Amino acid sequence: MTYSLLAEHDGRALVAFGDAGERSAADLVRATLAIASRLPRPSAGSQVLVACGDRYAFAACLLGAWAAGHAVALPPNMQSQTIDSMRRLPTVSLSVHDTDAPGGPDDLDVRPLLVAEASDLDHAPARGDTPSPRLPSIPAERHLLTLFTSGTTGAPRGCPKSAAQLLGEAQMHTRGACRGARRVVSTVPPFHIYGLLFGVLVPLMEGAAFLRETPLHARTVAASLTRFQADFLVSVPAHLMALSPLSPGELPKLRGAFSSGAPLAAETSEGLEKSFGVRVTEVLGSTETGGIAMRQRPTEPWRPLPGVRVQVGDEGEMLLDSPFVAADAPRPFPCADRITLADGGGFHHLGRRDRVVKVGSKRVDLDDVVERMLALPGVLDAAVLAEPTASARGNVILAAAVAPTWSPSALREALAAQLDWVVVPRRIVCVPRLPREPTGKLQRDNLLSLFGGTPDSDEGLPDAPASTRAFDPRSRPGRPGVFDVHVPPELEFFRGHFPGDPILAGVVQLEVLVLRQVVAMWPHLTDLARISRLRFRRPIRPGDDLELSLVLAAPAQVAFAVSCRGHSCSAGTLHFREPVAR
Repeated sequence: MTYSLLAEHDGRALVAFGDAGERSAADLVRATLAIASRLPRPSAGSQVLVACGDRYAFAACLLGAWAAGHAVALPPNMQSQTIDSMRRLPTVSLSVHDTDAPGGPDDLDVRPLLVAEASDLDHAPARGDTPSPRLPSIPAERHLLTLFTSGTTGAPRGCPKSAAQLLGEAQMHTRGACRGARRVVSTVPPFHIYGLLFGVLVPLMEGAAFLRETPLHARTVAASLTRFQADFLVSVPAHLMALSPLSPGELPKLRGAFSSGAPLAAETSEGLEKSFGVRVTEVLGSTETGGIAMRQRPTEPWRPLPGVRVQVGDEGEMLLDSPFVAADAPRPFPCADRITLADGGGFHHLGRRDRVVKVGSKRVDLDDVVERMLALPGVLDAAVLAEPTASARGNVILAAAVAPTWSPSALREALAAQLDWVVVPRRIVCVPRLPREPTGKLQRDNLLSLFGGTPDSDEGLPDAPASTRAFDPRSRPGRPGVFDVHVPPELEFFRGHFPGDPILAGVVQLEVLVLRQVVAMWPHLTDLARISRLRFRRPIRPGDDLELSLVLAAPAQVAFAVSCRGHSCSAGTLHFREPVAR
């Protein structure tokens, strides 16, 4: 099987537009052949590093390298240090670029070639008089490029792609979700597989055109869509979230919009549907696997792409059989994603296996903590990571949030109302924005730098939010296990629960008031198994003075009762797992 690029364009058809000017398919073919003629003869395994900010220059270099018989290496970003380090890879013959950064003696600045090979579209022959451009067909088994990704660790690693994987997926999208695209704006750079597929290869195979620039700011994106009469948008949740507050009049109606890289918030999805008049299609995939599934609402199950089959492994991991996975990869291919199957052939994504860590003896899903933070009103963006420490906990959880109306302590208070206190991040920083890359991803080192470096212990960090100490239970003289507790009116736990009628949530009573005092009295009782005879009889309100009673009913059972002015508020029995003797 072979694949052809530009087969749907005639010579005068538009392939690129933007502030840098319009270019036709004939222009692109001439530029491709000019670049190919300037490249050295290929050798076994040789690669050309393509480092272009202009998407048209990128496409010409990509096609030129392929036409000359080379494979392509794509950097994970356009930072000069990254480009310099990749130039030194033994398989990289030279770099082709459109920047002023100093390079090696063999590197090729393609900007003069692109200017020389461009035609004036206004004076081009009539559409029917321009022959269709032709480039050599590409066999399915040919190695086309290697994507280098730094993931979350910062260590670049290569992921080779064949024509069957790369162009096969692009062709599949032109027959499906991207059918009918004419002018595509992408906020995702083309060195990312999602940006490469949807922002470059799909338009070249669909007979469409792409924006040369990569706008990032919301109003710049909106202006580009309107000015250039674009009908498809390729983006990531961080950029789409910034677009959603714009009024419908500031955004044009689109025929298609795509999101990938992270879950899209339901609120963002709904807002954009009203503004764009189209549902945003989410794309699930990775550099290693290519595309896996799509969905059009964040609440819906994911639907596998045509030809893709998904199973669940013994530990809940995704097992993937896909034409976009490397031919020599195991079948089914084990993924780091956790899923459950849904009715109708779809599945629910539960996060990544490498995002589940242990803190003490508890398993903590970091993605769940992120979702809890994003669910708080006013939290615009959030990220959570776990860092190993020398303490008995094993890991410490750190969180960063874009939350203009919140303080770190208030965020911890709100999370403690929903989560086990062990799970609540021990450090939270509020920042104007997260250090996301243009792809929307976060590098671990960049995120960790927000906390002032890597913590080697969690000494000095608070064990629980300030409000967990604000209850300040005081023992009743002569009555062991009975405590007086004042509920401060300014407690953050009352925020949003409920406006105009604040009450203390039951989970807060259990986690913050009861369980912490149980651990203080009986330190060996830390692993709660279940609660029996639980009753909530009377709301606890700001300013209430409570009486807390704790009775060790059995070696691993504690009966508790909370009352206010003689009236029962809550009661129950806590059953703990007995510690294993060592």
